[in-house]
Amino acid sequence: PGTNGPNPQLSRGAHAIETTKDGTFISLEGLQTVELRDGSWEMVWRQDSIAGILVCGFNLAEDARRNSGVLEKGAIYLTFPVYTDEGLASVQATKSMKQAAYDMHKKERDEQLDLVRSAPNPLMKALHYRNAYQSLESMHGTGLSRLAEVPSTEEDVVEIGEGLRAVKTGTLWTTAKGRAFSSSAMAKNDRKLLGIATIVAIDV
Repeated sequence: PGTNGPNPQLSRGAHAIETTKDGTFISLEGLQTVELRDGSWEMVWRQDSIAGILVCGFNLAEDARRNSGVLEKGAIYLTFPVYTDEGLASVQATKSMKQAAYDMHKKERDEQLDLVRSAPNPLMKALHYRNAYQSLESMHGTGLSRLAEVPSTEEDVVEIGEGLRAVKTGTLWTTAKGRAFSSSAMAKNDRKLLGIATIVAIDV
């Protein structure tokens, strides 16, 4: 995606993946094997962003069927956010500050809603309701939701190189009709989300 995308200078280039073991799953027919071919990976740094992405691509040799679900053969991709150690520490500090502000405004909102329920007359109820709504707007104003994908703890990331961390949970996706990736597909947002992917560190 990076090498063939609009900003190839932000990519570290494509590299081969050695697949040591085929994937498996259990269906009504028993244990099934998923053969992944032509594995490759690429690290792409987003322009004007503190995070990059690790993209792994494979060709699925045959359709994978489990009960009524079908993963069609063709190109599939796994994408994981990537940070430098310094970048991750910076964005986590920002998230922590926004979380503290969000929690403070949430407490204010809850207190005002309690006062709404206990207010002795409609005028006081309206006053406390307005205050609760202002606190709710302040909660949204922190921008915390925009940092939802930022990992909060060390358990959420895995070291993938000196000074580099990948978020363990990413996405599994393909292009329309399982075609190979192209920059035009990215421009058209021609992608189909298939599910989530998880990195598991193993000893080799």
